[in-house]
Amino acid sequence: MELCINGSTTELVSLSEDLEIAAKAGYRAVEMRMPKIDAYLKHSTFQQLRAALDRHSLKVFTINSIENSTLRDSAGQREILAEVEKFARCAAELSCPWLIICPGVCPAGTPWHEILDRSAQELATIADCAWKYRVGVAFEFLGFPGISIRTPSDAWAVVRQANRGNLGITVDVANFSSGYGRLSEISALPAEAVAVFHINDLRDMPPEDAGAYDRVMPGDGVAPVAEIARELKRIGYKSYCSVEIFNHDYNRRDPLEVAKEAFAKSRRFAE
Repeated sequence: MELCINGSTTELVSLSEDLEIAAKAGYRAVEMRMPKIDAYLKHSTFQQLRAALDRHSLKVFTINSIENSTLRDSAGQREILAEVEKFARCAAELSCPWLIICPGVCPAGTPWHEILDRSAQELATIADCAWKYRVGVAFEFLGFPGISIRTPSDAWAVVRQANRGNLGITVDVANFSSGYGRLSEISALPAEAVAVFHINDLRDMPPEDAGAYDRVMPGDGVAPVAEIARELKRIGYKSYCSVEIFNHDYNRRDPLEVAKEAFAKSRRFAE
């Protein structure tokens, strides 16, 4: 696996700075955050952004992320599809193969078969919208309490039922741990199931209490980073390993040093 860096790891810098930092730190690709793209396009063009990527010898692997994308009412579904349209157009401009979307909150007492059916139907519609631009959708399970899809097997069940060729799942170490995922769930996946691998780690704390900003460098926490990476390699995942670390303490440091440290600590799991 080659290394990629997500714009959340260098959260407080601009997209232009992200590209410069990524190149200096040794990454081959970037995972762009849509708010940073929006800010960039207020004063520049896609042509200039493509030129900057070429100058730094970088590819765009994913655009991240559309939140709360499933189990919405009719108005909410229209909002999500408008976002997908926007993200997919942007991805097409940047030759980016994947958008990341995340599941919605689970209404209390909803049985699994209903969550599965509704999520798959909505995900199929999202995938069809993205495919107008020849872009794939990577469905990311989230480990936080109350979320409808919290494990690799649940995400794969939704993707399988949605039955679209441009769908896959995102395996994120922190979400795997906080959702109490099992390594056997990854072992059971076909290689084509996994679109994106997010590498990070979790602080030493009860996983169910972990928030988005309780992530740390790979190997510095208690999540099974090595085991997850090993199983992904075993099933045949050969794409990018994207460093996604939300951490307020890291945001107070030099972003280039953070990116370099993340590269060094992630590389031992990716190789």
